[in-house]
Amino acid sequence: MKKNILLLVLCFVAVVTIIILKIGDTSGTHARKASAKSHVTVAVPDTTLPSSVKSDSAAYGAHASQLLPDSLLVEKDRRPAYEAGYEDGYLAGLDDGAAAAPQASYDETSTFPSAAERSRYAEGYREGYAEGFENGQAGKQFNM
Repeated sequence: MKKNILLLVLCFVAVVTIIILKIGDTSGTHARKASAKSHVTVAVPDTTLPSSVKSDSAAYGAHASQLLPDSLLVEKDRRPAYEAGYEDGYLAGLDDGAAAAPQASYDETSTFPSAAERSRYAEGYREGYAEGFENGQAGKQFNM
């Protein structure tokens, strides 16, 4: 019985203390502080271009990247064709093996200029994909 009365008295004291602290707050509530700050002027940068600057889309009706040939936009793969294919295939196979999705991202096409290089790339891709798929299924994604 004494414990219940003591608990009730402690709760009452805590509530009274909170009320006294709330009333005695001289700096104002959080809502008043927030509303006071909402009237502060914020600087907005001017992002308009002067009339002397013409954009590519206005001048040509298209984006600049649409006007350039692919040979300038896509960098030539500097790796040997077989090595590039093997690396690309291995990584694709590794992902597919880990996901248990055979040939989900299989793509042995390349941008090499000659037919011989494209053939070497495809050969390397097939071999790399097979090894990567096995390692992915075995959980060896990080050479462990």
